[in-house]
Amino acid sequence: MTKPKICVDSSTPSTAESLFREGVPRWALGDRRGAVAQIDASLALESGNPATLSMAAYMLAEMGKSDAAVAFYRRALDTDPSHRVA
Repeated sequence: MTKPKICVDSSTPSTAESLFREGVPRWALGDRRGAVAQIDASLALESGNPATLSMAAYMLAEMGKSDAAVAFYRRALDTDPSHRVA
């Protein structure tokens, strides 16, 4: 069974939101490296987005990096204490 490919339109400039939206399905499809790269790039453009910080925390936790995950969850909550995922 072949994994579906994510279609990325390279003619559109990347925004923090578009990078986040590309990273989440990459993670779900098992493309860990691609997902991490997309989330890192998103955070480089918008470091205080609680959804992106929470996704980074989740990814870190899944990779066994619990201390780093907690730090990212804390950053998400510091940014938006009402953020539900964090």
